[in-house]
Amino acid sequence: MRRRAGSAPRRRPGAGLSRRAALSLLSLPFLAACGRRGAAPAARRPHIVLLVVDALRRDFVGCYGGEDDATPALDRIAAEGVRFANAYANAPWTLPSHASLFTGLPPEVHRQTHAAVEETEGRVGIAAAARLPGRHTTMAAALKELGYQTVGISQNPWVGPLSTQDHGFDHFWEPARPSSLPFPERQGEDLRFHPVTYCFRKFLELRRAPERPLFLFVNYIACHLPYDPPELYRQRFLQGPAPRRLAEVESGNWLVKQEAGELDGGAAERLRELYRAEAAYADAAVDELRAELEAARLLDDTLLIATSDHGECIGHHDFFDHQFNLYEDLLRVPLVVRGAALEPGAVCAELVQLSDLLPTVLAAAGGDAVRARLRLPGTPLLDARGPARIPARPLFFMFRRGSRVLARLKGILGPAAWARLDRDLFAVRDGAMKLILAGDGEQELYDLAADACEERPLVRPEKEAALRAALAQRYAGAGVGFPEISGE
Repeated sequence: MRRRAGSAPRRRPGAGLSRRAALSLLSLPFLAACGRRGAAPAARRPHIVLLVVDALRRDFVGCYGGEDDATPALDRIAAEGVRFANAYANAPWTLPSHASLFTGLPPEVHRQTHAAVEETEGRVGIAAAARLPGRHTTMAAALKELGYQTVGISQNPWVGPLSTQDHGFDHFWEPARPSSLPFPERQGEDLRFHPVTYCFRKFLELRRAPERPLFLFVNYIACHLPYDPPELYRQRFLQGPAPRRLAEVESGNWLVKQEAGELDGGAAERLRELYRAEAAYADAAVDELRAELEAARLLDDTLLIATSDHGECIGHHDFFDHQFNLYEDLLRVPLVVRGAALEPGAVCAELVQLSDLLPTVLAAAGGDAVRARLRLPGTPLLDARGPARIPARPLFFMFRRGSRVLARLKGILGPAAWARLDRDLFAVRDGAMKLILAGDGEQELYDLAADACEERPLVRPEKEAALRAALAQRYAGAGVGFPEISGE
């Protein structure tokens, strides 16, 4: 569903890769603005910029162990701020993950899962019972209530009007959908900018309200199938020309290609090279946006958050794309935060989740009363100089059956492949132990401290029973396909 336009994002000479940010005295007294241009006025709330690099695997980010220096912009944010070593999405694909990020609520509450997707006469939408307006307060709506000018720019069609996730934004633009833009498409000299950067530049030129603090949300979709990076990044990361057939691997056909034997180990390795090039392209776009924030003199008073909504499978466990499983490849995400008073290079090892970002943002914006009213289950992740004291707690994950990709392959895939994929899935991580439970009762237990890649399932009946009980307490009776298991 992606359309890419233009060349690779430019890099400004001398612009650097750092993203400086500051939180105001009003919102977090300890985050005294200490940027180069002096402290922010006490009465001003900090600008907040939330960047989601869609489908970015954490292990392709340099500060998380990635290779080839593919992500210097994200690495610099981590070096100058806080890196969360154990950050998790709430779900393994875009729609429910972003809904959790925006509402601070888990998928079984906001209901934006496969089960909510409707298609009528070729038009895709969300069932009325899962639309956000009138049901849940989003991050944009909460910050708008606090006086923010709210702007969203999304390259993923699931994140926007289609899903009602544009709720609360003063302006929400989709670069791939020209009709959503109140200004001309890029042409001439503007083609040197990434589409997201171009939209942001136009916002600053035409719509910026300087008397209001800014909330900017961005979704970059570079790391999605099909992997088709600009030539500059192909030349840098590919070991020779990639077979053309790999550019044809998409979310809707990889299962068929896999059954045909086209996605062997060699193909997976070449796809990893293409993916790494995509990650570098997205990182350069992040750097370009940072340069625009700096040029507009917004950066010094900004809390900058960069993360992903989920990871990506590239052959591990025989999966590609980002559906049909709850393995770490999909759930574990990068999360780095830059604030001027945060101690540089801090690392938080506690388990955190994307649904914690709404309480984090509200705390930074002086919205404690709003946070209390919303009764959010998550916790703010920052305190005076770095990571907050985050209580030990289990994290829960869910994937609901009903994928439109799978539905279109009915009768094409073999029975064994279909049975493996057409299932509701539930998972819990408690400390190092993780249990994945399918709707048909199949389960897998892993000790992530000893087996981070989830390749050696364990048999520990007592631990399995305890984690199954935790899952049952969370999901049984919630109407999300949780299996009935005898003895619970």
